[in-house]
Amino acid sequence: ALVGALERRGVHTGAVVRRRGRTGTVIIERTASEHERYVSFRPDWGPRFPRLRLPRAVTTLHLAALDPDPDQVATYETLARTVKGRGGTVVLDLNARPRAWRGRARPRGLKGLLAHVDVCKASERDLEMLRSPADRDALADTARSLGLTAGATLVVTRGGGTAHAVGPYGLVARRPPRVTMRRSVGAGDAFCAKLLQQMEAGVPSQRMAVRRLLEAAHAHAARRMSQRAEDARA
Repeated sequence: ALVGALERRGVHTGAVVRRRGRTGTVIIERTASEHERYVSFRPDWGPRFPRLRLPRAVTTLHLAALDPDPDQVATYETLARTVKGRGGTVVLDLNARPRAWRGRARPRGLKGLLAHVDVCKASERDLEMLRSPADRDALADTARSLGLTAGATLVVTRGGGTAHAVGPYGLVARRPPRVTMRRSVGAGDAFCAKLLQQMEAGVPSQRMAVRRLLEAAHAHAARRMSQRAEDARA
């Protein structure tokens, strides 16, 4: 059903790999006070993590849902190195969920992966799980401590607060629009989707380009969340 939905929207699915096993699941519990609690399940990939081969036409790679599993990190690093070897672009959404990362050390191969990343998107919570500072005045140090190269961009989101991007152009700050929504599930994915679309012509290297990129990503995520709130009310 998911593959069919993508195909109907014009997305090429020839590289989709199907295999047996359970997919990840998130259960959202709504409390009486309108707060939400998330309980997530991620499969234990172990040594069965698929050894993916990228079609030669792939020159932009988006990686997400990073776990502290050395086998997963090694697979991501191989894919990233392949795309960079083609002169392509690699984007990583850390998405370091507490259930997977709490109490776990960074895998040794993480810096090797991040060395091939052009844009790394992280939330404050992601950086907390990786024991990296999210203070806006130290984001350049955070990028270096993660293993990003001098030419890479680190984007840090803070929910409804101001997002920052830091790279060779310096520091850029943009505040997202305020929207009414019932839940924030999917906001980060919507943000990254627009980020990738805006980057289609190449990784931004100038301050104004990054500012426009953040504005577009924020606006798209806000529209998606507003639409979900309207759908829920209907």
